[in-house]
Amino acid sequence: VCFVMRPEELAREARARLRSNRGRAIELPLCGIEYHRMGELIRSLDPDPYYDAIWAVLTAASPQDALRVVGAKPLVVRRHLSHITSGWLEWFESGVSFDEGKKGRKFIKEPGKPVREVRGPDDTTAEFIRELNSGTVDMVSTSGHATEGDWQMGFTYRNGQLVTASRIARLAERVRENYRKLLEGSASLGKLFGVDTAGRVLPVLSRNPKVYYSPGNCRIARVAGKDCMVLGWIHHGAMQFFGHVGLQTRSCYAWGVAEYFLALQGRFTFAEAVWANQQALRWELTRPGQRLPREKYLCCRDETCLPAQGKLFWETTVLYGDPAWEARVKRATDPLYEQTMRTEGTAEGKLRV
Repeated sequence: VCFVMRPEELAREARARLRSNRGRAIELPLCGIEYHRMGELIRSLDPDPYYDAIWAVLTAASPQDALRVVGAKPLVVRRHLSHITSGWLEWFESGVSFDEGKKGRKFIKEPGKPVREVRGPDDTTAEFIRELNSGTVDMVSTSGHATEGDWQMGFTYRNGQLVTASRIARLAERVRENYRKLLEGSASLGKLFGVDTAGRVLPVLSRNPKVYYSPGNCRIARVAGKDCMVLGWIHHGAMQFFGHVGLQTRSCYAWGVAEYFLALQGRFTFAEAVWANQQALRWELTRPGQRLPREKYLCCRDETCLPAQGKLFWETTVLYGDPAWEARVKRATDPLYEQTMRTEGTAEGKLRV
């Protein structure tokens, strides 16, 4: 099921009327209401609590970007660019990953060779964007602090950031001046920019098809207007984008998508992996007497709204793109386990699976 929606529809807010613990009536904007409604609809097609279809949202900042998404050819995922520790590189043919939690840690995977750790830069902005702009990256994964308009590349240390054009206006004067010079020297630029710790502005130029997997960023997937992170990544080739529209916590269930998509080495497409992980979460939340999973995986649910910076967010994740698009990782090693299914008839006229 594909929900086709314009950015302004996804950015809509609803008003939530609440009572404080002292009984005072208050009203707050409820962000991400459309995402909640879509998830609720897909679960309501039959009586059980599970998602009854693989689903995604097709949106873009322009009709041209949207048409490129629906016209994309199947993708074989070979090379990974990650900013999540070692980036699951053992499951890829090749790739590069930077550690968001420890300065200077970098991991490299070359075809046919094991993953090795090398000394990386303290500021990873330039190397990350250089790799991204090479046109060879099939999948990007990120974690760390983020909003609808930026992503901080260092989680526990000072590092650069990726930002939208409108977010640059909020940064230091030296950054704004470097951005103006960049505009003067180029007839056309993209929608996302790297800003390193020295204030240099580095344009994202990548346009090749890719998957974007963001299990560890708050709000990066919420559309908040035509100039936001998710629409910028779609413009720069993300044919499918998975991430949070609300807050993200350390115990978040979204990390499980990697187990289905990567560790099973081509068993599932990316959309199928997202769906399988959603089903596993619903099962966890419906187990009787399991209070801990309900609290632990709160950030991936879409039944509870939590306050954040004066607003309420429906806590959920979303997949953008065409849900029927085939992005499948190329087998680079033995999968975590093999999976087969056989169906046969019985003498009683039943099916045995």
